[in-house]
Amino acid sequence: MDKRKFDNFAERFGYEIEYYRIFHDIKQCDMAKELNISQSGLSKIEMGMHDVPLEMLGRLLMVCGSYAIFMFLIAYYPNDLEEKVKVLCTQTFYPLFIMWTEHLKKSEPVAFKRNYEHDHYRVE
Repeated sequence: MDKRKFDNFAERFGYEIEYYRIFHDIKQCDMAKELNISQSGLSKIEMGMHDVPLEMLGRLLMVCGSYAIFMFLIAYYPNDLEEKVKVLCTQTFYPLFIMWTEHLKKSEPVAFKRNYEHDHYRVE
């Protein structure tokens, strides 16, 4: 996938959906069918032309698992996600967040590393 510069949340989140789909070798038409939207609708979301409706986040969670929540969070807080969680959430939640990210490292190692450690510079 190419390096992109993102101007807003929708563009970043769309990129993360596209990256997940390509990383897992899922055709756009198949993922659109799973999400119960048209292929052109998914394409527009991936290009950042449409926001992701709230009800679609639930469907993304079912299709992509907890990685969908991570995609949402990294798109919303691209530069300092871990620090935001530490500051904004309770001390009880922060260790759970760290455990969850450790789990993602094991289940999605390449995608996680790409997003969390190397990809922040592309978001402005």
